[in-house]
Amino acid sequence: MSTSDSSSPVSRESTRDFRQNATQTLERIFGWPAFRDGQLEVLEALHEHKSALALFPTGGGKSLCYQLYSQLVPTGLTLVVSPLIALMKDQVDDLRSRGISAARIDSSLEWEELRQIKDDIRSGEMRILYVAPERFNNENFRALVEGVEISLFAVDEAHCISQWGHNFRPDYLKLVEFAERLEAKAVLALTATATPSVVEDIQLALKIPQEASIITSAYRPNLFIEVNPQPTKTRTDVLIERLQDQEPGTSIVYVTLQRTAEEVTHELQEAGLPAKVYHAGLKAEERAKVQESWMLGRNRIVVATIAFGMGIDKSDVRYIYHYNLPKSLESYVQEIGRAGRDGEPSRVELLGNGEDVAQLASFTLGDTPADNDLRAFVEFILGEDENFEISTYHLSRSYDIRQLTLGTVLTYMELLGIIKQGTPRYTGYQITPIGGKERILNRVNPAAKAFYQKLFSASKVGYKHINTDMDIAVKETGYDRDKILKSINYLEQNGLAYTKPSGLKKGYKKLEHEFTVDSLTEELIRRFTVREKADLDRLQLVVDFAETQSCKTAYILRYFGDENPSDCGHCAWCVDKNRDFSTAVAAHEGKIEDVLFSEQLAELQTLIEEKPKALGDPRKVTRYLLGISSPATGAARITRNKLFGLLADFGYAEVDAFVKGMG
Repeated sequence: MSTSDSSSPVSRESTRDFRQNATQTLERIFGWPAFRDGQLEVLEALHEHKSALALFPTGGGKSLCYQLYSQLVPTGLTLVVSPLIALMKDQVDDLRSRGISAARIDSSLEWEELRQIKDDIRSGEMRILYVAPERFNNENFRALVEGVEISLFAVDEAHCISQWGHNFRPDYLKLVEFAERLEAKAVLALTATATPSVVEDIQLALKIPQEASIITSAYRPNLFIEVNPQPTKTRTDVLIERLQDQEPGTSIVYVTLQRTAEEVTHELQEAGLPAKVYHAGLKAEERAKVQESWMLGRNRIVVATIAFGMGIDKSDVRYIYHYNLPKSLESYVQEIGRAGRDGEPSRVELLGNGEDVAQLASFTLGDTPADNDLRAFVEFILGEDENFEISTYHLSRSYDIRQLTLGTVLTYMELLGIIKQGTPRYTGYQITPIGGKERILNRVNPAAKAFYQKLFSASKVGYKHINTDMDIAVKETGYDRDKILKSINYLEQNGLAYTKPSGLKKGYKKLEHEFTVDSLTEELIRRFTVREKADLDRLQLVVDFAETQSCKTAYILRYFGDENPSDCGHCAWCVDKNRDFSTAVAAHEGKIEDVLFSEQLAELQTLIEEKPKALGDPRKVTRYLLGISSPATGAARITRNKLFGLLADFGYAEVDAFVKGMG
């Protein structure tokens, strides 16, 4: 990752010319006569410092910064790393309509389309490429972009870099290394939700100076923030009343659980409202159909889990309802930020109350591995050779630790100096000849033909596919792995075959350290405990926000670093300062014994005995009763049992205490 030489500042004339060029390009390509707040400053920071941080509110125009910058540099590829698949597709379509060569690489692409994208990258014709952070685990992708001129390395949702942020993703910490390896000429971090401490983490990780950090206010003057906590039994009735009485407009109703989404949608439909459901449990085609219909305005109400709306740029959303409490103020601000992007007045209303806290806390507490599973995994890693390879998919199932959590454990081990990750690789490749195997052999020169004959002899040749185990191929052909991989890629690049990798393995090297199995397990448990507390504290801040007897907008602005914000004059508290929000938050009522009867308790005991890997630890039983799945419960096929999620309405601590008291 290169930065400009501080001893050779950009001249005023150069900056002035750059500003003029940027403004002209903005109007010529994007049709906008002027920049939004902060956009030009970000472009100038990239021009002068070769790095920038753009902290804009949701809908504040972050994407334009890297899109426009790609057109202000004469050559090179702008590589945009984002977890938002919907954003990739929508933005690529929009950029192409403006004459900009842009593409995304993900698993949904057909082979011919992927091949054309790769050709355009190699030739230098591609100007903007979108990928998910996990794509850098793909050795073929790394080989594709290494050696390509990277004019800008843009990291979207950059708050995911911070391990203490609200949405930490282990793969994000590796992006720094990738940017440096690719010798990116400039780096841009973008986020809508970063507290001052998370901003510092981003700046430190990506080496962004303070003066190159452009932080705009999270204030959205066109949003009316209503806070109206409702107990569960009256919540749907209030929601129906709101939707029936409001002026027509596109609406989103956010819920926590897929089950809740289905139930609320059904009740809205029964009330004659045109509502559709959206959640991860639906088939991809069904989700796409609901999203497209909503985008086109055919159905104006979507009841969805938080997955809906990420990366979608629909400017005329008029209403957003939070049926349940959001998990953090960061999530809340991101979600309400999808309303009123056209600047027109829009209403966001929080209906969730204290009854939601237990459920949300359960997801946080349930994500931590059981102590015994964590210890067993640590013992496995410390017992490996100096250089070793692992499959996170298989280890996740073996040690009953979710893959994302497993990634966090491995990242913690790297941060502690215990292991260092090398280049991930695939153990096998499926080669599908176009026109048959003989066409390949007839289209290459004699030396290459002899090589491919050896390779195919070392592979399993079927009617349609040739399956190559890389380790076997190396052993039986005598060629090194790089030559075999390049030769497989050659077939794809020259239209001779489709290729598909399988069996991702991550290579690691053990480093010198003083940890024992016990001390490392203890340290990892400590880190998970700290993260749990941070997440629970963030959840409590949502409750505090709902209850505060002060300006709701100002509360949010203070959280995101505005030291002395003024009252907004148009939130729920500002228009009615006599409301008592604190009385609206109710505690959970009822006892576990009223739900888990003696017959069911006996059935649970039997299930624990029959499925020790899935339920052989109190933490696992607690998670199961709360409806939190794990690799082991999935493998044991017990998530459809009526006991799964039976106590979802209770708090984690309450269920945990009950389970430990079962004897």
